[in-house]
Amino acid sequence: LNTNGRIATVVSTATDLNTAGPTDHVFVTEAQVLAADTQIASLRAAANPTIDLGGHRLTIRSGGIRSDNVGIVNGELTAGENEPAELVVSAINDASTPIGADLVDNAGGGSVALVVDEANVRLSGNNSYTGGTWVTGKVDLGSDRQGGTLAIDTLSAVPANDRVYVDNGRYDIRLGAETTVALAELHLREGGWIASA
Repeated sequence: LNTNGRIATVVSTATDLNTAGPTDHVFVTEAQVLAADTQIASLRAAANPTIDLGGHRLTIRSGGIRSDNVGIVNGELTAGENEPAELVVSAINDASTPIGADLVDNAGGGSVALVVDEANVRLSGNNSYTGGTWVTGKVDLGSDRQGGTLAIDTLSAVPANDRVYVDNGRYDIRLGAETTVALAELHLREGGWIASA
């Protein structure tokens, strides 16, 4: 976080997911296909790349994803190592982040929470993470009218018994008017709201 309490970008140490290691902060600017299960420190993406996980697992140890229209598909995405962790998606310039990869708990058994912080994220994977879902934004920024948006594009994108917290953001269910989404808990605060289409 910077001095204003906003998520800030760290200095990149790699640009290729296939050669990056657990301490690398990776900056992706073009499409890539993962060749094996991989651990990195953080992920930043720009210029509309698609990251194809190639059926492998990408572990982001810090949980940080800073996105500018990146798509992440075809594999598993997780955060942390052995303890509970957060997968935090923030956006550059109100960009969209479609995630078709499966969001899962980490390999060490730690639960993973999804945090959408002032980003527009679309989920369509077969998600099984157990740490809950947070959609957040800051009401004091003036230009930020609705905070983050999490769009649910498939029923499998909602993990079983999910606990959802929407704080100055939007939880957007795009499954049709007749679809029921089962949640363990739903909390709406500070202008948080639900939409459906």
